[in-house]
Amino acid sequence: MGGSRWLFHFLLVSVLLHDSKAAGLIGWGPGAAAACCSWTGVACDLGRVVALDLSNRSLHGVISPAVASLDGLAALNLSRNALCGAAPEALARLPMLRALDLSANALSGPFPAAGFPAIEDLNSSFNSFDGPHPAFPAAANLTALDVSGNNFSGGINSSALCLSPL
Repeated sequence: MGGSRWLFHFLLVSVLLHDSKAAGLIGWGPGAAAACCSWTGVACDLGRVVALDLSNRSLHGVISPAVASLDGLAALNLSRNALCGAAPEALARLPMLRALDLSANALSGPFPAAGFPAIEDLNSSFNSFDGPHPAFPAAANLTALDVSGNNFSGGINSSALCLSPL
């Protein structure tokens, strides 16, 4: 029963974008639901989605907040697409997320920096994020951070960046 629940959540998240016609995701068509763990860019562990690598797939639209229903997600790579709008705040609440790459898109607004308890590697470079430089005070394992090529303002508060030095 739990596997069915996660499959439903994954199907919900597979519509990450409002316009998926240009997604170019091989094997993501109707009838493929039973084999979602074999879809292009999807990695599973014991039937649970643990990684999504949808980089460089010509995706466009917004990132659905439903991605947060994948609470076992450890890696999310949506880099080098044409995603726009805000990054969902719910990304920061994913308890297992260790690697996040949103680079080279057209994402905008403030970066959701409150949270990310397990994050180790975060790349949000070359977007249009704005507001103050993000700080990650709860990210004790953060070892790589790239926020370059955005519209952040002010200085970087290294003492609020994370618990341990980068």
